Amino acid sequence: MAYEVKREEVTQEQPGEEGEGFSIDLTWLKESQKALKWTDDTMLSFLAAPPYKVSGKNVIEALGKLTREQAVNFTNQINTKVENNR
Repeated sequence: MAYEVKREEVTQEQPGEEGEGFSIDLTWLKESQKALKWTDDTMLSFLAAPPYKVSGKNVIEALGKLTREQAVNFTNQINTKVENNR
């Protein structure tokens, strides 16, 4: 399945996890996790490591602690990993 790299994954209009002036599309995130074969624990470990260094009881809570800049970087990194995983 092809995933387009879109700037829209982090916007203020899309439904999803909202943080500091951004929103991450949770449908995109779940599809990306599935493509990467990542569990929620794997995603939490990724978010806990540099450059993000955020944690939470679950992925949604951790995402809410990202800054807008970190969220953009996060979506770019996940998109790159999905593309490289094909």
